[in-house]
Amino acid sequence: MHRLLRGELPPDGRCDLTTLAAGAGAVPDPRDAQIERLKAHNTELKARIGERDATIKELTAFKKLALSALAAQHEAIQHLRNLQHEPPARLAKVPRDRGTVIGSCS
Repeated sequence: MHRLLRGELPPDGRCDLTTLAAGAGAVPDPRDAQIERLKAHNTELKARIGERDATIKELTAFKKLALSALAAQHEAIQHLRNLQHEPPARLAKVPRDRGTVIGSCS
């Protein structure tokens, strides 16, 4: 890089990074950069999986709680419905004979 800045161009006239690195004796391996990029991406994906697992656990617990609440409500409704069909023991039914109407109620 310093040779390029000083104006010393290689004999073939190419000034790209690969040519300059080869002239310096160190050719960068593009696979190393790819490996590092993939390792970072893998770490990110593992973190996302952990977050999703935690979310799934929370949602599963919420689902269990909601289902148990619904079951309790259903039982309460069934209990109240059963009470409606059974008349209380002390009360007797009064006949609703609508024979004659007195007054203006028709």
